[in-house]
Amino acid sequence: SFTVDVDLRFTSGDRGVLVSHGDQGGGYVLYVDEGDELVFLHNGYGVPTVLRGGPIPDGTEAVQLAITAPGNWRWNAAVSVGGETRGTVDDLVMLGAMAPFEGINVGIDRRSPVSWDLAQAHGPYPFTGDLRAVTYTPGEPAPDAGSRFIDLLREMGLRYE
Repeated sequence: SFTVDVDLRFTSGDRGVLVSHGDQGGGYVLYVDEGDELVFLHNGYGVPTVLRGGPIPDGTEAVQLAITAPGNWRWNAAVSVGGETRGTVDDLVMLGAMAPFEGINVGIDRRSPVSWDLAQAHGPYPFTGDLRAVTYTPGEPAPDAGSRFIDLLREMGLRYE
């Protein structure tokens, strides 16, 4: 699990990518589209899922993407504007291991895009507004995360003693 906090000074008409992580093989992008709409797009290894968070009010200073990892290699996502949850989507494919290959971009989606459709429409879609900071904060590991694997094996073994 993790959160992505975006510190900005939003002005109506600002457009573009706030943060992207990944590439055409898998990843996610959080961006502001036409109509001042906040959009989260998850590329689950070629299967796109779009969560629309509605318009961002003029003067907004905080946008957040919250990812929770309930287990079974799945993610649940929520987008918030100014502390108000605007939308959620559950049961996304967790991105892990060696994918995505491309790292995190702030204010743009360089090189291999997370979404070909978005890249064809806008190129790397640099954010046109005042983007001050993007902060990733790690949360709890998924119940079946690698760091908990030894505990899971121990628990399974105890069932047979």
